Amino acid sequence: MINGIKYKWMIVALCVAITMAIVSTLFRPLWRDEYWALFFSDPDLNLNKLVSDRLVRDVHPPLYFYTIYKIRQLIDDTLLLRFLNLLWLATAGFAAWRLSSRPSRHLALFLFACFTSYWAIFFTAEVRPYAALYGLTIMLTVLTAELSLREGYTPGRLAVFALCGAAAGMLHYFAALFTAFCGLVMGLSWLARRRFGRFVLIGAVSVIAITPAALWIIFSFDQMTISGDSDEGALMRLEYGLEQLLRGILVKTFGSNLALTALAVAGASAAWRLQDRRAVVLVFAVVGAICVVFALHLAWAPLIKERAFIVFMPALIWLMVEAASRAPSGRVTKFLAAAIPIAAMFSPLLFVGEYLKDRERFSEVRAVYERYPSCQNASIYAYFRSYQHEDYYPYFTRMALTGGVPSPGLELVEAGLQNGAQIRPEEACPIAGVAIGLRRGDEALRDLARAAMLESGLDLSAMEERRLATGRHLIFLRDEGKLGELS
Repeated sequence: MINGIKYKWMIVALCVAITMAIVSTLFRPLWRDEYWALFFSDPDLNLNKLVSDRLVRDVHPPLYFYTIYKIRQLIDDTLLLRFLNLLWLATAGFAAWRLSSRPSRHLALFLFACFTSYWAIFFTAEVRPYAALYGLTIMLTVLTAELSLREGYTPGRLAVFALCGAAAGMLHYFAALFTAFCGLVMGLSWLARRRFGRFVLIGAVSVIAITPAALWIIFSFDQMTISGDSDEGALMRLEYGLEQLLRGILVKTFGSNLALTALAVAGASAAWRLQDRRAVVLVFAVVGAICVVFALHLAWAPLIKERAFIVFMPALIWLMVEAASRAPSGRVTKFLAAAIPIAAMFSPLLFVGEYLKDRERFSEVRAVYERYPSCQNASIYAYFRSYQHEDYYPYFTRMALTGGVPSPGLELVEAGLQNGAQIRPEEACPIAGVAIGLRRGDEALRDLARAAMLESGLDLSAMEERRLATGRHLIFLRDEGKLGELS
């Protein structure tokens, strides 16, 4: 059925997706997770400090942080880091096409669906590793499909599979797991055809591919910090994990192109009967890896976020295209095939609120801070949430206030300390305290911030409390008529 899709409309839809990605890149404000990436790639650190104090502390492998660390030592510009995502995705698409033994309409539709999907557009606009990860897993999907066939199996593709698997695994541990399962199922498919040598070689290459991620886990495990409530019961974790799975795959993958999804449903039974070897390998690789992820999530630590399933999305899109290509010919299926590029044109408009969302609304914080020029050289009490790195919230709070503009005179004093730390009493700054980046709806956390301010000696009853961004940020203001007096 995919032969009925018009290339010219696919090109138009791809241009719409690229345009939306560029607009989002230019106008979506930086938020907490992007500041986390910037904190973990601080170009002012030497390499030893970067590794020993930052990279070993994060729950993600270090390849992305190290890469932008080196880039920022040359050009420290967040907009450039965002635009690099477009380059990485374009390179991955070109490489995937070149790696195919027989580029076809099937491959063209696969790449089209990948690059017009929700996550491709969303993560293009963020200083985070997911755009590069998505590009690498697109390549891994194509390579797995090729290496499962007699005409696609070559030593060159096997070598590239090892390189892509190693790089993806050093961006996200789920990618290492996916690489391992791709290798395992590919090897078993060749063993079933009595090609024992290929089974052994694919197994060896797969082990090589996941070794960098495994070695990094061993090196950093004792210092690695994993966020989330480890005291949750297994049932609560299962419920949360399934919710994230549904949001990441059903909504953000299948929902990215409803026409393709409907056509895939129409052809699913025919595709199952024909059992294309490439599809079988990808099905078992995805299912096996997700089962292990859920087992770890339930038995060890809360690992699942909807964005983590981006590792498996290209393989799922491949399976959708495979099923769509088997849809029976008919008026409805012809209409659905013709509607695929049209759906891709309009899908970005359905998610425009997400693509341009100002998550943290730091502009409200900066508006208050910039209203008082004297505060740019003041000392201010700040409440710092406990987080995965003790230095992150001081950095994050400063960035939220200043937007990255150098403010050497601004001093943030941690509120609530028992060591008697005090802000400078001579300042003519109305802002006495701030609590930035609180969880929305978490009144208990806001109470902790207020208690820290009281412990520091501030009389909150004599101050104005500004709740910004629906309570994510609190600013405590003195009476402007009594500046210089500390309560």
